[in-house]
Amino acid sequence: VLARLGEAGSEVAAAEEGIRRPWRVMLAWRGGEEILPLSLRADCRSSITHAVEWSVRATLRVFQAAGSRAIFDDNPLQRALRDVIAVRAHAMNHLEKSGSIRAKDALGSLAGEFLL
Repeated sequence: VLARLGEAGSEVAAAEEGIRRPWRVMLAWRGGEEILPLSLRADCRSSITHAVEWSVRATLRVFQAAGSRAIFDDNPLQRALRDVIAVRAHAMNHLEKSGSIRAKDALGSLAGEFLL
């Protein structure tokens, strides 16, 4: 149980940074009339998508550590698990898609990507 809680804590910290870093990048962007470059958008999307995944993993670890009482609908952990799974299901949080976009950026073949 303690190991799961410790891992969940690390995942929550990583998720927090995964959400804060893109905001810092976007707030620091001084492009004037230009939109954020594709490479920065790809990086921000990947970072946020991974933050969502780490949040799901952390919530699942805590849910499992809570034992059988967590399965009831009136348990706040049950609601938290449903919420993070719903967030992960959103199209913009598709882990494989954001990973492939980031890889295309690294390989220099990002031009023409539609959903960033």
